[in-house]
Amino acid sequence: MLGQLSFYHPEKINRLRPYKVGAGFVALNAFDLSKEGGNRDLGLVILGSIYPTRREAKLTFPLYLGGGYLLSKGKPFFLLGPGIGVRL
Repeated sequence: MLGQLSFYHPEKINRLRPYKVGAGFVALNAFDLSKEGGNRDLGLVILGSIYPTRREAKLTFPLYLGGGYLLSKGKPFFLLGPGIGVRL
């Protein structure tokens, strides 16, 4: 679960800036229902994303960068990776 904030350009009407900032949590191995519980964990996450600036693009590839903290293990972790966005 993640909530993201978008920011509008102060001088242009209805134009978003190419970045977003969000926070939430991630469940790791949530469907591991073995008796031992596996490596299930819950992490708190802060995430930033950079989106392409073309408005008419039907296919976009945003870049995500962030980090978080695993609650059970007590260890920090980092996130980096691409995404795929499709507008129909």
